[in-house]
Amino acid sequence: MAPELVTGLTAERVARNVAEVRAEIGDPGVEILAAVKYVPLEELGVLSEAGIRVVGENRAQELVRKAEAHPEFTWDFIGQLQSRKVKLIAPIVRRIHSVASDSAIAQIEKHWRDGLEVFLQVNIAGEEGKAGVAVEDV
Repeated sequence: MAPELVTGLTAERVARNVAEVRAEIGDPGVEILAAVKYVPLEELGVLSEAGIRVVGENRAQELVRKAEAHPEFTWDFIGQLQSRKVKLIAPIVRRIHSVASDSAIAQIEKHWRDGLEVFLQVNIAGEEGKAGVAVEDV
């Protein structure tokens, strides 16, 4: 069963939830990133009204579409990045969370720009079938 889209958001509800999370964290300097995978394009304005400034998407085409419509946000790519998607998102995002393959790293090198930050996923356990770059290759 496919997950449902998040609809019916209100700026007040989002702001209240963010305030609760901030109170729980106890550190006002912590940056909160709102994952918007299940938030339709039409609902993103509500997040902006609520004070959200940083958002993340894990589907490259959706990130491009949403970022074009909402440039007021700082955009991050969240999740594992496929090498063929790098050229789509590299010009748009501040950070890529995370890269786990040599082919994606090679594409990032081709599409690198100043200011781009990349989090590397490392398979420290060395388990077969697990994502991440081998420790000896870091």
